[in-house]
Order: sequence, then structure tokens, then C-alpha cells
Amino acid sequence: MRRTRRGVLHSIGNRATLVVICLLILFGGIGAGLSVVRFLELSERNADYTYDLVLSRAKNAIRNHTYLPYQVVQRHAQLVDDTGTELLANTLGSLASQIMPFFEKPMPEDERMELVMDIAANTRFMDDHGVWLSDGERILHHFDPSFVGSSYDDAGNSDADGKRSLREAIRSSRSEGTSSYRYSKAVQGTSETMHGLAMRVPGTDLVVGAEIARSELVRVRKDMALDELKAMRLPDGNYFWVNDMGRPRPRMIMHPTSPVLDGQILENKTFDCAFRKQPGVDGKPVPLENANLFASMVEVADKAGEGFVWYEWSKPTEDGGATKELFPKLSYVILYEPWGWVIGNGIYIDDIQTVVERRQETFEQHIRSLTLELAIVSLGLTLLIAVGLLWYFRTLITRPIGNLAAYSEEVAAGRLDAQLEGHYPGETQDLKDSMGIMVDSLKQAVQDAEAKGRLAEEEAERARAALAEARQAEERAMQARREGLREAAGKLESLVSTLHDAAGDLSSRVAEANRAAMAQRDQVGEAATSMGEMNTAVMDVAHSASNASHSADAAREKAGSGKEVVTEVVRSIHTVSETTNAMDASLRELAEQAEAIGRVMTVINDIADQTNLLALNAAIEAARAGEAGRGFAVVADEVRKLAEKTMQATDEVGRAVGSIQTGVSGAGRQMEESAGAVERSSDLAGQAGSALEDIVRMVDEASDQVRAIATASEEQSASSETISRTMDSVRDLSTDTAQNMDEAVEAIEKLTRIATQLTDLMESLRKG
Repeated sequence: MRRTRRGVLHSIGNRATLVVICLLILFGGIGAGLSVVRFLELSERNADYTYDLVLSRAKNAIRNHTYLPYQVVQRHAQLVDDTGTELLANTLGSLASQIMPFFEKPMPEDERMELVMDIAANTRFMDDHGVWLSDGERILHHFDPSFVGSSYDDAGNSDADGKRSLREAIRSSRSEGTSSYRYSKAVQGTSETMHGLAMRVPGTDLVVGAEIARSELVRVRKDMALDELKAMRLPDGNYFWVNDMGRPRPRMIMHPTSPVLDGQILENKTFDCAFRKQPGVDGKPVPLENANLFASMVEVADKAGEGFVWYEWSKPTEDGGATKELFPKLSYVILYEPWGWVIGNGIYIDDIQTVVERRQETFEQHIRSLTLELAIVSLGLTLLIAVGLLWYFRTLITRPIGNLAAYSEEVAAGRLDAQLEGHYPGETQDLKDSMGIMVDSLKQAVQDAEAKGRLAEEEAERARAALAEARQAEERAMQARREGLREAAGKLESLVSTLHDAAGDLSSRVAEANRAAMAQRDQVGEAATSMGEMNTAVMDVAHSASNASHSADAAREKAGSGKEVVTEVVRSIHTVSETTNAMDASLRELAEQAEAIGRVMTVINDIADQTNLLALNAAIEAARAGEAGRGFAVVADEVRKLAEKTMQATDEVGRAVGSIQTGVSGAGRQMEESAGAVERSSDLAGQAGSALEDIVRMVDEASDQVRAIATASEEQSASSETISRTMDSVRDLSTDTAQNMDEAVEAIEKLTRIATQLTDLMESLRKG
């Protein structure tokens, strides 16, 4: 019997290889898909991080920019008293220079004093403020006539803070040249601090003086500060504005590009465009819905002293107009509490999103390139694994099972002397040995059946010979009857007796052969039943082995997938570790540069401080020099202002450098911790990968052995069915032999009855 040609997929090895390839492609696709999803999630997180980083830098920049006008306002507030002293000193110095010529030439005292009094009466500063004149004991002239002739000895002329009285100031000025004084004065129901200065006219006993309310000095300094802020511009043309802390809507104090807003309450619906606010620098952003942006600025300034407000605003065009489209804008405001001013500056942040999108696009292009490379490598590995599996299954499974199948077909065709050749690993060797034992048992059973068949044929031949002799005897008996009944009767009786004995002996022998044939049939039936039971057991073993093979395949697939994921994690961890080390080196370099900048700022600050002291000394000497030193006093004042600006700038830079050093130090520590965590994660991931490789190898070995058992069991079941059919044929042949023996027994019994009848007939003939 020839085997039927089957397709390529009939082979278990080819099927297993195809299944493994499909699973590799499936899990490779799933892994690639998950990797792409994770990469995209990483891209989103990277975009969010980049946006927050760029926004943080923008916040720091706008905050640092706004510190400059804040320091300008702070400086003007600190110079209020100096402004009063300078203003009064200039006024009194000019008055003294006009009085001095009258004492340099001789003239009547009354005429001289009259001229001096006229000059003092006509001297004004800041529009409506006058001066006073004293001879050291009494007030000779005063802008308030009620004080003329007063000695200022009463306690009311002393400051509530215990400052020197006017008399003490006059006395001090006569010895020191100038002397300042302060006192409180009721003005329209409120207490007003008056700032005064007394100056001795050189070469005389006269003392001139002037006073001004401190609130007026504050107003002067506010105007000076606003003028300076209005002229300030950043390199990109940005500006600063000032509004008050009014509720529910503040009032604009100064807007450099929209002066029409100055003095107006900011309640126009156009300003209802704020969508987020953040009190303080580190506060939590609070969402808003079309809130008044200036009211929101007042809220964050009132709560934390500074803060940020997000809103949408149009951009200026080149022709001086504005765009119809609104763009996101971020403003930083800081409160100068002594004056109740909110100083603000804003920048457009739509370009931040553009930068983030550009970086994200670059990152995604890198991800796509990496994904393509992974796909190519995975395809190559899949092909190598497929070739290896084909060779493995063909050598260890397909070829041995094919030889066993061919051997089973030879045995089924009746060629029990066929031989098995080749290498049979593992369970296939056990299957080969079992099939050899089965064929040997089958040979013995066939030999026994053939021997019993030959015995039955011999007995049947004897029966046929006896029957032939009986027929011959019958013919001789008939012949003897013709010759003579009586003569033949005796002889016939002897022959009949012999025939009867032979028939009895033949009957016993045929009965014995019949029993042997029946026993052979029963043995063959039992063998067939045993073969059926063995076939059922083999099928159960094959089914269990197949289930175990599927379970082993599933475990191997899960372990292989886990190994691939762990391998990918290890590669990602190595990449993160390299990036962390590079960032750590950059942070160290940045810290060193920040320290160098700090040292330079210290030197600049020392130079500015010395310059300020020199300018102050120069101003004092210029004041003492009188009219001759006025020009030098102006130069000294400008030098002092420049020194103050330099000191303020160095302070600002120092704070920024300190913030950078603090941030770099914190980031360095975080980088070191991250590097340690990455190294530990890499070690753990490597251990997990090694464990998964061992699991995959052991599961592969178990899976191959189980599949070999399943395949061998199925083939053994097929061979057992063939042998069972052969045993059924032998059993049928034994049954037919037994039936023929029964028929022979019936024929012998019939012959015995005939012999008995013949004996009776001979007895009748003898009698008759």
C-alpha cells in the first residue's frame, strides 16, 4: 500500500514553524504598536515638558524685566528726602548768592535789609512756595506773615519725632552752614510732615530757610518715576505700565503707548479677556472665564505681592493699527506697596507653541525612523528563526515520524520483516521500540494461526480419506451382495465395524480440531479487543500531549514577549542614562559659569558703591562751594545716579545668578538620583531578561518533546487500527475453519448412522 501525497502543511514541523512565524509576526506587530504608542505618549509628555520649560523661561524673563522699573520706583521713593534737601539747597543757595553782594559793599543797614527783604519776599520755588529769613534770634521774613517776629522757642516748633526745633536748626546752620529740620503740621484736618532746610548766608549773620510738605516731594518723585518708566523700552520694543489697586476696577496711572487710558477706570468690556491667573511665582494657576485682566492683576498683587495673568490680546501692525485676531499673552505684575502701584509688563506667548510643535515634529520624525529600523531588524530575526525551526523540526521530528509511518505501512501491507533505519531522538525511540515489540507479537500470532490452520487441514484430509474408504467399502459391499449375500455379510460386518471405529476416531479428531479452531478464534478476538483498548489509550495520550504542547507554546510565547519587552526597556534605560549624564555635565558647566559671573558682579558692585560715595562727597563739596559749584553738583548727581543704577543692575544680576546656582544645584542632585535609579533599573531589567531567556529555552525543549509524543501517539494509533483490522481478518478465518469442522463432524455423524443402519441390515440378512 502506497502513501498518499499530501500538501506542505500536512507536516507537523511545517505547521509548527508556520504557527511560530505567525505568532512572532503577531507579537512583533503588537510590540511595535505598543512601542509606537509609548513613543507617542513620550512625545506628548516631551511636548508638555518643553512647553512648561519655555513658559518658565518666559516667566523668568518677563519677571526679571519688570524688576528694573520696580527698582526705579523703589529708588525714587528712597530719594524723596534727598530730593527735598536738594531742592531746598538749590533754592536757598541761589537766594544766598543774591544776598551776599549787598554785604560786600558799604550801604546803610536799613537800605541793605530792605533790599534783602525784597529779594526774600520775591523768591519762590515750585510755583507757590516761599522762604523765610532770620537774623539768628527772630524771624525777619516768612511766607506766612503770622510767624514774622517769632522766636520759635515754643515747643510747637519741634518735630513730634524729637527732631531738632527751628531754633536749633538756625543755630546749627550758623556753625555748620546748613541744617535740616522736620515737624508735623495740620493741613486740611490731616497731619502733614514738613521738610525744612536752614542755610547761613556766608559772610553774614543772616539765616535763610524754606519748607515743603513731604507729600509734595513724593508727588515730585512719582512724576519723575513715571517719566522714567514711560521712556523705558526693552530691546524688542516692549514697555511697562502702572495702575493702582482700585476695586472693583483699578485706574490706569500711566500707559506709555495708550496715554488716553491715563487716569481712566479700566472697566471697558474689551478688558474682559483673562482666562488664567497665578498669584505669586510658585502659586497654582487658577482658570478664569473672560475676567477683567486688570482686576485680575490687582487680585494676584494683593494676594501675593506679584503674579501672572494670561489673556488674549491683538497684536500691533506695522501701520500702527492692531490685528483682528487675538493671540495669547502673558503679563507679570508686581506691587510697590508704599505707593500702591501695580507695575506690569506683558509678552505674547503664541510663539512658544510654535517652538514646541517644531521640537515635537523633530522628535516624532526620530521615532518614525527608529520604528522602521526596528521593523527591519524584527523581520530579519523572524526569517532566521523560521529557517532554524524548519531545520530543527525536519531533523528531530518530521524525518523520524515519517520513517515510522512508512514502517507502519509496510507492516500493514503484510511485510512483517521490514526494518527501521535512521536516528530517533527522545520519545520517537520509545515509539520505535514499542512498534518493534508489537510487530514481533503480531508475527508470533500469525505463526500460531498458520500452525493451527495446517493442523485443521490435515484433519480434514484424514476425514476425506476415511470418507473415500467408506465409499469404497460400500462399493465392495454391493459387489459382495452380488456375489453372495451371506458370504459377504460376514466380511461386510467386519468392514462396517472397522468403518464405525474409524468414523468414531475421525469424529473425535475432528471435534478436537474444532475446539482448537474455536480457541484460536477466541484468542484472536481477545487480541483484537486488546488492540482496540491500546488504540484508545494511545489516542488519549496523543490528546493529552497535544493539550500540553499548546500550553507549553503559550508559556513560551508569553516568556518570549516578556523578553522582548525587557530588552526594549533595557535599551530605553541606557538611552535615558546617557542623556542624564550629558545633562549633569552641562549643569556643572553652567554652575561654574554662574559662579564666575557672580565674582564679576561683586567687583562691579564694589566699584559702583565707591563711585556713589565719591559722587555724594562731591555733591556736598559743591553745595558748600555755592554758586561756583552748581555745575559740578549736577555732574556729581548724574554720576551718583549712574552708580545707583549700576548697583541696582548688579543686585538684579546677582539674584538671577543665585537663582541659577540654586536651580543648577537642585538639578544636579536630581540628576545624580536619576542616574542611580536608571542604573538600578538597568540591572534589574537585565536580570529579568536573563531569566526570561532561560524560561523561553526550557519551554521550547518541553514543547518540542510534548509535540513529538503527541505526533508519535497519533501515528501509533493509526498502526494499531491497521493491526486490529488484520486480527479481525484472522478471527474471521478461524471462525470459518470452525464452521467447516462442524460440517465435517455432521458428515462423520451421518456416516456413523449409516454404518449403524448397515450393521442392522447385516443382522437382518444374517437372520433372514
